[in-house]
Amino acid sequence: MAPESAFARRVFRLKFHGDLMRRIGFIGILLATLFGSFFVSSRLLDTLSPANVPDDNRPDAEKLGDHRIFDFGGLVEAAVGIGMHRSSAMKGVVDEINRTSGNEVAMRGWFADPTGESQTLGVLVFVAGKKTAMTQTKGERPDVTKAHKLAGGAEKNVAFQLTFNCHAGDDVVTVGLGADRQYFWLSSRQCP
Repeated sequence: MAPESAFARRVFRLKFHGDLMRRIGFIGILLATLFGSFFVSSRLLDTLSPANVPDDNRPDAEKLGDHRIFDFGGLVEAAVGIGMHRSSAMKGVVDEINRTSGNEVAMRGWFADPTGESQTLGVLVFVAGKKTAMTQTKGERPDVTKAHKLAGGAEKNVAFQLTFNCHAGDDVVTVGLGADRQYFWLSSRQCP
């Protein structure tokens, strides 16, 4: 009987050893925490789902104008966030930006979509991160039409000009908007 009881004690000690029980308890607590956090996270994500957000049917120019854009990275983040995509086909340049009087500045340039038709394109100006001015392309630029071989109506609405207020040294970011939820980085300069 002595050998059996020694064997039973070993099995009992191995099976119910205090260190093993602590490990099992620790693993149980970790699993409970994991599953609990999963269910809490999934519940929170359900309350933040896009299905609970009303549709924003405003034009892209207005939605983009709600964001503070200081540089190219900020533009990409804001544009992608509202579902726009960057165009590699569109082209444009800010030809000049001159102070006209006091805080008023005049900007002139061109912006074209060689793959587009005669529709107008939007131009947004951000000064110190805030949307300050907005215009649309209007009128032809024979030099641009010739240099970029614009046709099919794309040459009809290329030029843009606008005025806005800014202080000397303010960062000025100019963005072009296409007809198909596209955006194009026109320039980043400092206000004269």
